[in-house]
Amino acid sequence: MSRMVRKQIYIEEEQDAALKEMAAEYGVSQAELIRRAIQCEVANRGGARVRYPEKIRKKALEDFLRFARSRASLPSEGEAYKWNRQDAYEERESRYDRKK
Repeated sequence: MSRMVRKQIYIEEEQDAALKEMAAEYGVSQAELIRRAIQCEVANRGGARVRYPEKIRKKALEDFLRFARSRASLPSEGEAYKWNRQDAYEERESRYDRKK
């Protein structure tokens, strides 16, 4: 198996509920369902693509800009949190017994 790459995503609450329900129904992890969805998109790359209506695209952009502006107005205090992604991966991997 190839090495996994960690990705963090944001989804809507309705998508989260559906993802949890489907994972339980299929007996797989939520991450596996997301990987399968990506693989479907890759397989259909040359085919018809989903094109969201202008109204939905415009609302998504407005929601994002509103969120970004609200974050920009927050005061910053203290030093920025510093971390190393590789250290985080290694710590997580150390929690699992890889012996089979």
